[in-house]
Amino acid sequence: MRDMETKDSAKRRLKTVLRANAAFSFVSAVVFISFTDWIAVVTGISNSPGIQQTGFSLVGFAAFLLLVAGLGERLLRSPVIWGIVAADYIWVVVSIVGLFVWSDVLTTMGIYVVADIALIVGVLASLQALYFLKWQRSIVVGNL
Repeated sequence: MRDMETKDSAKRRLKTVLRANAAFSFVSAVVFISFTDWIAVVTGISNSPGIQQTGFSLVGFAAFLLLVAGLGERLLRSPVIWGIVAADYIWVVVSIVGLFVWSDVLTTMGIYVVADIALIVGVLASLQALYFLKWQRSIVVGNL
């Protein structure tokens, strides 16, 4: 009984974190698309089309996350989850590199925005990995 509770709890938490990631990605996308010029001014990033394209990409990513979280175990597989975690960690690494590359361009607010978004994405990626590993471990232990 305890193994089943652990398995269900980890799976439920994984789905919750995937939905939270989808919500954050979607809200970020709406802001990037709707307030492109304002973001460019406030952050010091002059590439408005790049900001908008990032927003459109995030809409697709958010939709994919909701699909994975909603379809149960059919998409909750190692390659899919690890792909999501990898995409999130790539975002974090690119953001950190961007802080150094754009250090002479970014405003103080821009530095905070890039760093804060990277921090949130990193936490979400870590929680996704944690709950996926717990869920997988509970499946293996439960089948012994």
